[in-house]
Amino acid sequence: MVFSLLAANACPLIDTSYISQLKCLRKTLYIITGAFCFFATIYTIYTRLRKGSLFFPDVSFFDREPVGNLTSRLGANCQKLSHNFKQFTFDSTEHSSS
Repeated sequence: MVFSLLAANACPLIDTSYISQLKCLRKTLYIITGAFCFFATIYTIYTRLRKGSLFFPDVSFFDREPVGNLTSRLGANCQKLSHNFKQFTFDSTEHSSS
């Protein structure tokens, strides 16, 4: 009963276009707030990574390791990843069809 009294159509004195404008404004504020929080989080992550050693790796690692070892290790890791991905997709399709 209370909700039916608060409905926009229950009271002829309330302009429904005004209510729809308020709803639109509320949605817009939610979108802006969400976008601000998203970009603030991305900026925080970026600054923390930049202070760390992710963007500025230790160059002496490349002095110690020969390039041939790095390329062969990278190739082996790519083959393992490819095999695991194929196995995962095969298992997924096999279980979804049963």
